[in-house]
Amino acid sequence: MREKTLISRLRDLREDADLTQTQVAAVLHMSQTGYSKYETGENDIPTQVLIRLARFYGTSTDYLLGLTDRRDPLERKEAPVNQYPRIRDLREDADLTQAQVGERLGLSQRTYAYYESGQRMVPPEVLCALGDLYGVSVDYLLGRTDRREMNR
Repeated sequence: MREKTLISRLRDLREDADLTQTQVAAVLHMSQTGYSKYETGENDIPTQVLIRLARFYGTSTDYLLGLTDRRDPLERKEAPVNQYPRIRDLREDADLTQAQVGERLGLSQRTYAYYESGQRMVPPEVLCALGDLYGVSVDYLLGRTDRREMNR
């Protein structure tokens, strides 16, 4: 299912909408060069930009990340950007410590704690790993939907 990467999906969605990189960059309030680096994979996409792109294209972050092939979004609700309210709850429900989750993700406990508290943005690859760990969608982790399962 992850055959189509974030990079190819961004380009496909943009081209399907008959948009240029300059037009999408304007929506994101950035330069065309900066946006181009997302499409080529030269720069990682911050979570807040990933959410904006999902909203703009009317799809889910799970679709953008290649976690599902369904382009239509989950029923979603708005969530504040830069907050990860469910990451701590899921960890506690799984009876795991921050150190245990960090170890499973290849992160230090301190780095994971920064993510959980919202002090640092969680990179898309870590969001995917957390979704896999807990069996939930990235949109659920981000508080964009109340449905835990991916929209497959």
